[in-house]
Amino acid sequence: MSSINPDNLIVSIGLPVFNGEILLKKRIDSILNQTCKNFELIISDNASTDGTRKICEEYQKYDDRIQYICQKKNNGPTENFRFVLFHAKAKYFVWAASDDLWEPTFLSKNIDLLESNSSIMGSISEVDFFGKYADRYNSKSSKIIKNKHVRPFSGSFSEKAKIALLTGDTMIYAVYRTNLLKKCMPTEEHFRDGMILMLSLLKFGDFSVYDKILMHRSADGVSSIGRIHSMKQNKATNLDILLMFLPLIKWSLNHLGIKFLITNLNVYMRIFYVGYGRIILDLIRKIK
Repeated sequence: MSSINPDNLIVSIGLPVFNGEILLKKRIDSILNQTCKNFELIISDNASTDGTRKICEEYQKYDDRIQYICQKKNNGPTENFRFVLFHAKAKYFVWAASDDLWEPTFLSKNIDLLESNSSIMGSISEVDFFGKYADRYNSKSSKIIKNKHVRPFSGSFSEKAKIALLTGDTMIYAVYRTNLLKKCMPTEEHFRDGMILMLSLLKFGDFSVYDKILMHRSADGVSSIGRIHSMKQNKATNLDILLMFLPLIKWSLNHLGIKFLITNLNVYMRIFYVGYGRIILDLIRKIK
């Protein structure tokens, strides 16, 4: 049995999960096998109906670092992510997707980068993808993978914001300074919460990428259940889906200004093209 003195706590790991039994054991094992041992693992089960609860309760029996909370009802993915964050007590925090995997040094390497430079507010390693839909994300060129899914941010706020808008949501699964993450966490639920959170964080510092692949992401999450179904799980209405980028536009106008939005209109159009393109593909699959 492993335990930790609260005074030595370095990082809080938040694992929001719903019906994650397929990969959950491997996921928790990849966390417990970290070379950084001074962590707490907060698991919030969004009222799963599969074997998730049994798996989590078994692990909790043998490791005091694990806190398992089973929600009485499904509160949607966004609220579950928020729940684990605001229960965190350590200096650093990281969200752990229930179907992703870490190499043993993922936490230690990223925490070392944060400890060495106070201007860095978040850090992640390079990533690759596995699963049935991995070919949609992976490339024969590691340079393309790095540039598409994770990349370092530095410079002025507007310069960092432009790069962030061109980068995928993998950045959300970085190791962050907990106080900044809590300060920037959106209070409203909408589809682009992750992008707005990332942009908000960039006001407080730069973003680092460790130059080795230490995170393996599942490509079978939203890709397998469909974008529309994923948004419906987050309590989105049909109107929310139709106007899913409106909160991002409003945030950009309020914090970046209309000049930035117009200058980078091609960037926003690319975001719209990809987002609505996935919705159209979902609809085509349903028709078929």
